[in-house]
Amino acid sequence: MTLSNLESLFLPHSVAVIGASPEKTKVGAIVLNNLLEGGFKGNIYPINPKYSDINGLKCYPHIEELPEAVDVVLIAIPAAGVLPEAEAAGKKGVKNVVIYSAGFKEVGGEGVRLEEELKSIAIKYQVNIVGPNCLGLASTRTPLNATFGKIKMLPGTLRFISQSGALATSLFDWFQAIGLGFSDFVSLGNKGGLTENDFLEYWLTQENPGPIGIYLESIAEGKKFLQDCRQLSLKQPVFLLKPGKSKAAAHAMKSHTGSIAGEDSVLEAVAAEAGIIRCSELEDFFDYSRAFAWSKMPKGPNVAIVSNAGGPAVLTTDSIENEGLKLASFSEETEKRLAEYLPRTASLFNPVDILGDALADRFVKAAEIVLQENTVDAVVVILTPQLMTQIAETAELIGNLSKRYEKPVVASFIGGGYTMAGEAILNKLSIPTFRFPERAIKTLSVLYKWEQWRQIQVNEEKTAENMPDFSAVTPIIEKVSQEKRAACDPLEAEELLRNLSIKTPESRVVTTFTEAKNFWQTKPGGVVIKLASPFILHKSEVGGVIGQIKDEVALEAAWNKMQETIKSLKNTIPREIGIELQEEIPLRAAVEVIVGIKRDPTFGPIMLFGMGGKLVELIADKNLCSLPLNPTKALGLIKQSKVYKILAGYRGGPTYPVEKLVKLMVEMGQLVEAEELVSDLEINPVIVTPEEIWGVDAKILVATKTETVEVVNSY
Repeated sequence: MTLSNLESLFLPHSVAVIGASPEKTKVGAIVLNNLLEGGFKGNIYPINPKYSDINGLKCYPHIEELPEAVDVVLIAIPAAGVLPEAEAAGKKGVKNVVIYSAGFKEVGGEGVRLEEELKSIAIKYQVNIVGPNCLGLASTRTPLNATFGKIKMLPGTLRFISQSGALATSLFDWFQAIGLGFSDFVSLGNKGGLTENDFLEYWLTQENPGPIGIYLESIAEGKKFLQDCRQLSLKQPVFLLKPGKSKAAAHAMKSHTGSIAGEDSVLEAVAAEAGIIRCSELEDFFDYSRAFAWSKMPKGPNVAIVSNAGGPAVLTTDSIENEGLKLASFSEETEKRLAEYLPRTASLFNPVDILGDALADRFVKAAEIVLQENTVDAVVVILTPQLMTQIAETAELIGNLSKRYEKPVVASFIGGGYTMAGEAILNKLSIPTFRFPERAIKTLSVLYKWEQWRQIQVNEEKTAENMPDFSAVTPIIEKVSQEKRAACDPLEAEELLRNLSIKTPESRVVTTFTEAKNFWQTKPGGVVIKLASPFILHKSEVGGVIGQIKDEVALEAAWNKMQETIKSLKNTIPREIGIELQEEIPLRAAVEVIVGIKRDPTFGPIMLFGMGGKLVELIADKNLCSLPLNPTKALGLIKQSKVYKILAGYRGGPTYPVEKLVKLMVEMGQLVEAEELVSDLEINPVIVTPEEIWGVDAKILVATKTETVEVVNSY
């Protein structure tokens, strides 16, 4: 892919259609008609050996006979014939090919082989391939409608990437209904050639790429995707709709980190870091398209409501708080001006109830007074159709008023048949309008949070941390990997912890009760007895941890219990299970947290921080961020957790050494970056006392350098 070739993909001078046809129901015919009706001004070459002329254009039998190497070739023939035509285009010197044909990897079997061969052709001839199995692409800058969908070419600033052609056709139908334009659109299909990252990189080269909406079912090269989106988000909003929130991770062996930091929660975290606005549902995607194209950005969270109905206004105040915004307060001067104009029984406070008999002039006068208030960052106008309501006139006046102020004005005309005329006028005047005020508030919140994210990036810490010496860790990891073990054993894990800024209680693996007793006698504060096996990640779930052992009777009872547990597990654990004794850390005034890192297959290493201990998954204090990690980022992750209030001294309680947790988290991130074979690294719990932090149980999962990995159970 080269950026210059993508420029010619969206802004071509010449296009050929392989499979062009005069039969109106065929894809090739629809594509050709769309090119003509869309107003494409360049050369169009139909290609089909059955015809000499189609729609008044000379038709060529083969691509080799074209008078030029066109900028874009559009292929609309069955899958079996695609490869020869794609290769012929490459030989001709064509650099962009769009393939509508289905029958590739989405059908499996032979389709997978065809798509792999198609990729080889793209590499061999340096051809950009869009698709296969896609709707095509369009640009109002050319104009170019190279799709087989019904698209009205309304110019605008929005740009779209979609892995679904059907979603795109619905979106464009809605665009046409409300008069919303776009700039560029591309349907990715199977992503057999170009991916979303290629188009994002191309738009980065443009001075003002416009808001970007993305629908994806899979993400290619996650780190590159985030990097490009972050750069684009600094200029314009990027909003993403991706299904799959309910998809469960299918790992045979998971750490807590792996099970908590599932695929969608990771995407949620890294998208927020990159400034990507996540759509939770399809309606969001439509709402944000309109808002980002038409609305000004709020500079603050303070919202004012002007309404001719008290009930909807009160409901909207709840939405404002729920969405993280604030109900604006008015100055005495603003209240005085409202009192001079509004009826005596109207509400002069926020929300401003201008009463059910309000005509259009009362709506616009109240809205203007509120817009002039310095404490107001955005205004929501709510209209319900009552006996005297001037719906069309109100829409016209509000639309014109909005253009005079740099604050966003959004509307919610609640109703059906009566309010449609007003909505049409607001659409014509590019005022975001919503059937229900809750949608208006949610969208305003998204606008504000994106603007807030941009401001935060200016002060983001850029300094890199010095990498500690992890040379002592490498031999441990290499040994586990070479032995094809999925995880470090307890002693190896403790050895690894000693290379981090965390204390570890003294421990010993014992083989006899006498050895256990001798160790216990040196620990007046008591001991914990544990199963010692790299194949049991969550020992407490199998009865593999017993604490509070203060006397010999308790020690003997715990020892016998462990022997019984070992016997019950022998059929599921392939290697001998040992017993470990560990000095017990006093838990009085202590807090248990979890710190873990997993390697996400799409986005790379992800850090997890939250409340730890046995109830980690039940409490689900799940706070995630991507690596690399610096102290500022680590502290931010801690502060957004539920457990932070306790660490900071909840209700007069003790404060805890958060700075030591920050140092530990940064070093853990550095270790995982330095040791690529470490797939998961988790310390749960990290016991935090008012003076110190202790690592009492580490789980280190290790990848193997060979294809065979020894995985045994799901604990």
